[in-house]
Amino acid sequence: MGLGKTVQTLALLLHRMDQGPGLVVAPTSVCGGWMTEAWRFAPTLTLHRFGVGNRDEMLAGLGPGDVVVTSYGLLQSESKRLTGIEWATLVLDEAQAIKNPDTKRHKAAKKLRAGFRLALTGTPIENHLGELWAQFSVLNPGMLGSA
Repeated sequence: MGLGKTVQTLALLLHRMDQGPGLVVAPTSVCGGWMTEAWRFAPTLTLHRFGVGNRDEMLAGLGPGDVVVTSYGLLQSESKRLTGIEWATLVLDEAQAIKNPDTKRHKAAKKLRAGFRLALTGTPIENHLGELWAQFSVLNPGMLGSA
């Protein structure tokens, strides 16, 4: 906590904004914080909170400079909609949320199409090395071989 991960990640999103839309997936409890920090430190990004309003309309209108912020719960339940987009940048905040490769949440994250993927976590391993493998299987499929 307090390491500046959000501000550093906003700088990355700004750097990559011309390449297409970005997606930030985070626990519901911090999605509002992402919106607030982005408005404060990266006002040139256009932020969208996925789940509010017409979801299909929001996704259809995305382009460079747009960043969608959503929760892991919505990633799982709205996987079909979110995997239909080619994201320039994917950010998985509190990425330990995808540490179990047998969950629907992990499988939904793995299906996302993105040119660049970033995982933010202060707790990459809680119980065993398989949790780190699971996160890397989403970030860079095949890099660590099979489970």
